[in-house]
Amino acid sequence: MMSIFGDCFVTCCVKLHGVPSRIVCLVLLILQSSVINYYLIAYIGNSSFAWIAFDVAIIISFIVSFVIASKKLRVEATTNEHINAIGLGWFAWLVYSTALVARMVIILDRFAHILDEKNFFGPSTLKTTLALASCVFLFLLVALHNTKISSERRRYIEELTGTVIFDIFDTVDIIDVLFDKEARDLFTPGMRPAILAVSGGNIIIPTVPLITLSITNFGRKKMTKRFVSIHKLAVTLLINVPNLVIRMVMWHGFSVGISPFIMKNLLLIGIVLYEFYEHKKEKLEVDEAESTPEPRTMFENSVRDEQKIQTDGCNQNFTMTERI
Repeated sequence: MMSIFGDCFVTCCVKLHGVPSRIVCLVLLILQSSVINYYLIAYIGNSSFAWIAFDVAIIISFIVSFVIASKKLRVEATTNEHINAIGLGWFAWLVYSTALVARMVIILDRFAHILDEKNFFGPSTLKTTLALASCVFLFLLVALHNTKISSERRRYIEELTGTVIFDIFDTVDIIDVLFDKEARDLFTPGMRPAILAVSGGNIIIPTVPLITLSITNFGRKKMTKRFVSIHKLAVTLLINVPNLVIRMVMWHGFSVGISPFIMKNLLLIGIVLYEFYEHKKEKLEVDEAESTPEPRTMFENSVRDEQKIQTDGCNQNFTMTERI
């Protein structure tokens, strides 16, 4: 029974050309924006209704990116032709993440520390709402391509975007300290802006892999291993190094408790550095192999020596003939 239901569900989704994933993405987007706007209106005032206009612009940008991606995927599926047009998924995420970061900074800077855990719209609901950005990214990414799960293109996509969801969770975790009034009071004047800048940048940075995927048509255009390694190294270090530094400063400088996500920062930094080392090692081995002459076998050496003897003998005969 479950198998039949699953087959019917998958068949329906295939015929709808990914419409369910786009609908879920928009629903999550509207839900997140509505909850965050409620916080702003409740604690700042009616002027926060202006954020609804930004939400409309974000929804339009998502819909436009979905329409462009849908037409492109449909043409490629029916004609087997690859369209090189760059999609707008990266632009939709850029607009969305910028507006989300702006509202997040306002909340964390002005009233996050006075939220009461006893209320439903307290700090836990807010942090969960911010973490929905990971789901929005996931469904946005799914809606922009139709690669097969075991294909080389899927591996390429996962290689560039595999850590984005965990990076967003990491960001929500690192701002948790700003909900604690006692911890905020311990900070020096520049500590809070540093946390806000790092957390905001972490949400906007996924725009970079989305741009790369759009330019390469989600893996149809092959990028060199060197470029992929440098791309992963740059994005991972831009996110995890600042997070690690912030956590170490809070731990040793202000005696603020830190989460196990510090191990995530250390592990990802170590993994990408090791991958970069492996890539450089492989490149050096290839260069050395190309520059080193191939060793000759004993048979090749004997043939070469025999040819040399014959050549020397001919030269000697030619010299004696000249003398005669």
